[in-house]
Amino acid sequence: MPPQSVTAHNLTSAVAINVTWSPVPVGHVNGLLIGYSIKYRRIRTAERDVFDTKEYTVTVEPSELLVEIETDTYSIYEIRVAAFTQRGMGPYSEFVYGGE
Repeated sequence: MPPQSVTAHNLTSAVAINVTWSPVPVGHVNGLLIGYSIKYRRIRTAERDVFDTKEYTVTVEPSELLVEIETDTYSIYEIRVAAFTQRGMGPYSEFVYGGE
C-alpha cells in the first residue's frame, strides 16, 4: 500500500514545494521500512505543457514525512511517494500536483 494523504504546498518560496504524507498503515508494510522515495517531474511551464522531462527522485529516512523539493518558477509538477523496504519498492501514491 502506498503512503497516504500526499500533499504538495508552496509554503516556503516560489521555487520550492513542501511535500508531506502519512506513513503506510501498520500491517501494510512488507518488511522493515527503510525509507521513502519521492518522484517528481515538471509537466507545465507558464507558456506550455512540457513533455519528455527528466523525472527526479529524492529518498528520505523513514522518520521523515516532509521533504522540500526545489522547483522552477511558474511551473507545475506532478509528484508521487512510495515506501521501500529491504524487499524492494512498494507502490507509488496517486499523483499530486504542486507549483505555481
